[in-house]
Amino acid sequence: MRRSDGDARRAQLLEAALHALSERGIVDLRIRDIADAAGVATGTVHYHFKDLDDLLVAVHEEAVDRFVGARQEMVAALPDARDKALALIDTGVPEDASDILVNALYDLNTLVRRRAVHRTMSRALTDQQVTLYAAVIEVGIAQGHFSPAAASADVAANAVALEDAFGIYITSFGGRFTAARARTLMRVHLAEALRCPGLASDLKEDIA
Repeated sequence: MRRSDGDARRAQLLEAALHALSERGIVDLRIRDIADAAGVATGTVHYHFKDLDDLLVAVHEEAVDRFVGARQEMVAALPDARDKALALIDTGVPEDASDILVNALYDLNTLVRRRAVHRTMSRALTDQQVTLYAAVIEVGIAQGHFSPAAASADVAANAVALEDAFGIYITSFGGRFTAARARTLMRVHLAEALRCPGLASDLKEDIA
């Protein structure tokens, strides 16, 4: 079905908001910044969103859907649980500080104390990622590749926690901690936690 002009404009504004949020940060973000990024008048933004808070809720929802949806789609296309796990590792941390989607999610997470709706979405993001990891682990157990040292949900929760921490390091430390390093450490951790040495068998980087 063809997207209506209103839906297309709303999608354009959400995309512009993601870029403006990544560039300016949430503290200094204004409706004017989003309008400028979209190449429209501020009145156009206000036509689709009541105020900045309303817009940020929509941006948060969009960012969560995109981040989780992309990972779910990628994992679903891979039959082998080991490949699924590696795909989750590869997509779980940002490549560098220019990752617009991850920057937006980190900034939006700061709003959890201000509005319950942001707290709900942040929790949903974490829960969906843990569920995705846990499902992959269960597939790996069924295929005979994984023999986790703890409950699947616990291993999954640790993996998501590592992603969050490494993502902050990558986006905040100006290149002193790299995505490659994070992925190496995650592969080593999951190889041990899942008792699947193959997840880390081809690593060349020294992890000491």
